[in-house]
Amino acid sequence: MQVNFDRKKFYQLQLLRLALAWVITLFVARAIDLGIGNPLLLLSVSAGTLFAGLILSRGKTFIVTALVHGLIFLAAALCFSAANTIITAPAGSAATSDFLVSQLADKTLLLGIFYSIAFLTTWFFWTRPQAVTIEAVLYSTAFLWLLSGHRNYHIDAPKQISSLSWKVGLFQQLHLEPQHIFLALGVLFVLFLSVYFILASGRTLFGAEETVQTYGKKQKLTLILCPLLAGLLRNLHQQSVFD
Repeated sequence: MQVNFDRKKFYQLQLLRLALAWVITLFVARAIDLGIGNPLLLLSVSAGTLFAGLILSRGKTFIVTALVHGLIFLAAALCFSAANTIITAPAGSAATSDFLVSQLADKTLLLGIFYSIAFLTTWFFWTRPQAVTIEAVLYSTAFLWLLSGHRNYHIDAPKQISSLSWKVGLFQQLHLEPQHIFLALGVLFVLFLSVYFILASGRTLFGAEETVQTYGKKQKLTLILCPLLAGLLRNLHQQSVFD
C-alpha cells in the first residue's frame, strides 16, 4: 500500500524525466544515424516512460509486467517471421520484397529497445533509492561528453552547438559567441538537474512506506567536498598544461 503518495510530485517528476529522455534521444539520433525519424523515437521513449509510471501507480508487479512484455515481443517476432516467409515464398516475388519485412523488423526492434530502456529506467527510478545517484552520474557524463570538443580552446567544436551563434538570428543580434552558448547550456543544465534532484529527493517509492530522503549528513559532506575536489583537479590540470 502506498503511503503519503504525492500525485502532484509524481506527475512533475514524470514530466521532467520525459524531457530528459527526449533530450538524450535527440542527442543519440543526432550522433548516430539510426535510420528512423525522430518523431517515432520520441514516441517510443514517451510510451516507455509514461506506461511504466501508469503500471506502477496501479500496483502491478515487475514479474507480471515483464512476462506480459515478453509475450508481446515474442508475438511480434513470430508475426514478422511469418510475414517474411509469406512474402518471399512465391517464386515470382520481386527481389526488393526479400528485405522489406526485415527492414521493418529491424526498425521495430530499435524502437522496442528505446521503449524498453525508457520503461526500465523509469521503473528503477520509482522503486530504488539509488536510481537518482546513478542517473546523476550518467547525465553529467553524457553532458560533458557532448561539450568535450571545445577543450583546449577549440571554441568552434562541437559545431552543432557553436554554429548556433551565427545561424540563429536572435543570437546574432545579441552578439553571442560560442563560449557564451556553452556557459548558458552549463547553467541551464545545472538548474534543470537541481530541480529534478530536489523533487526526486522527497519522492515516495512504490512498495515502500517511507519517502526517500537523499539529503542527510553524508550528502552534506559530499556537497562540500565535491566543489573543493573539482577546483583542486582544475588547478592541477591548468598547472600541467602550462608546465
